[in-house]
Amino acid sequence: PGPIGFVSQSGLFTGIVTAELRRRGLGLGYLVSSGNESVVDFADLLAAMAEDPRVRVVAGYMEGIRDGAKLAEAAAVARRHSKPVVLLKVGRTAESAAAAASHTGAMAGAYDVYRAAMRQWGIIEVDTIQDLFDTIEAFAVTEKKARGDRIGILTNSGGLGVFGADMVRAHDLPMATFSDQTVSAIKERLPEFGSAVNPIDFTLQAFTDPEGVGSHLRHMMRDDGVDVGLAFFGVQLLNGEALAQEVARANAETGKPIVVAWMLGDPVAPPMLRAAGVPCLDDPETAVKTARMLVNQGVLASESVGHRAPIAKPDAVAALPNDKSGTLSEWQSRAVIQAAGIKAAKGALAESATAAAAAAQKIGFPVVLKVDSDEIAHKSEAGGVLLNLADGDAVRDGFETMMSAVKAYAPSAALRGVGIYEMLPAGVELIAGISRDAAFGPVILVGLGGIMAEVMEDTALGVAPLSRKDALDMVRSLKGFPILDGARGRPKCDVDAVIDVLLALSDLAIACPQIAELDVNPLIVLPVGEGAIAADALVTLADVEADA
Repeated sequence: PGPIGFVSQSGLFTGIVTAELRRRGLGLGYLVSSGNESVVDFADLLAAMAEDPRVRVVAGYMEGIRDGAKLAEAAAVARRHSKPVVLLKVGRTAESAAAAASHTGAMAGAYDVYRAAMRQWGIIEVDTIQDLFDTIEAFAVTEKKARGDRIGILTNSGGLGVFGADMVRAHDLPMATFSDQTVSAIKERLPEFGSAVNPIDFTLQAFTDPEGVGSHLRHMMRDDGVDVGLAFFGVQLLNGEALAQEVARANAETGKPIVVAWMLGDPVAPPMLRAAGVPCLDDPETAVKTARMLVNQGVLASESVGHRAPIAKPDAVAALPNDKSGTLSEWQSRAVIQAAGIKAAKGALAESATAAAAAAQKIGFPVVLKVDSDEIAHKSEAGGVLLNLADGDAVRDGFETMMSAVKAYAPSAALRGVGIYEMLPAGVELIAGISRDAAFGPVILVGLGGIMAEVMEDTALGVAPLSRKDALDMVRSLKGFPILDGARGRPKCDVDAVIDVLLALSDLAIACPQIAELDVNPLIVLPVGEGAIAADALVTLADVEADA
């Protein structure tokens, strides 16, 4: 028996869990294979385990789920009870996802949506079976929360110390800088050829002076600049019991987590360390990854997961055609997003060259012309887009040229006319939109727009309903966020306006289940205070009754 709850969508995997936790000397509170989940499913089991006071950490092996909303509620139950949830999600590729669905009967959604949902709801996702067990051990053994991310390292090998520092940086963690007082205190008992700065290298001192090693560790953990302590012992075949006692003493004194990597040493130490509340892993890299998980959970514990009630969008609902499915024209799509509260480029729809020129005069030159048809998805390929037209003659000529080109490209396409739109000022181009996932429902996307969206694949997803924090986290997670944040002397962009757009899309997706897909591309983001403007929009409707 012990403080670990585990739910698996694979029967044999529960046997692997039993054997590995037994090897580590860790006990189970629950071990459940969820079967075909015809009544009780994965989320039900997670929530029940999280509510049990005997359980300290809930973990699982997941292939797929049918109901994303239930998983969100299970995660919320775990947060209310301060229980970390650690999941290994398999079925990440199209091929493996299909295999998972046939194995569990689950309707597996796209893995990117799973990943986004877990991050949004505070679920810790791991990438390997090794990471799964190491993370379970960390949360089962210690309840200490990392209050920050600065890492201090103590080791008997300069090589392990340098490798560990590399791993710390590779996992986006900073190395702590010790105070002068800490360095001086460590030097008092350190061999002359050791190092008192981070990483601390006590060389061969453990062979003759385990108490001195414990002294170094205690001084390191007392330093206000250290949030998590890592201790690496390589091939420590002497004084294993004494060193474990020293680490346990340091752990009892500090409120900060300590993680040990015990490489090929005396086997007496690991069970002693775990019994004393210190996770003990097999090598420095896994110790660093475990520290990363403790830091992540510490951040989650200090922040509240965002909540926000969706806002009804009756005007947007009214803007949707009731008599059709499929793709709307750009003019129809613009009406939907504007009714949802998203600012779009000024425009008008014209059915003749004369009307187009008059509309352009009202909008103000230069203007853009775009053919408007729900049967032409790629307007540029059809000759249906003209940019930067500077006067009425250019608009009239452009209208006639465009209509001829489009009719030649798609003779049978129904044309609603030509949209005349203002040329928007330069800004950062983003893409934002809505899609639907079989398990999670409406999903919101944001990313770098234009060619960057396809080449860099720099996008972030969130499951509706989004909170303001969710939307901000999505934007900040983009690799291109520094561009929005004023990198290299660029003006800072209006990120608040981007968040407003994402929240509007989230509300729209919930209010209008008939919207299967929606793209705003590009969304032109202007400097702080100037907003974000949709330059183009495309809405695709599903037949809700047929789907039902």
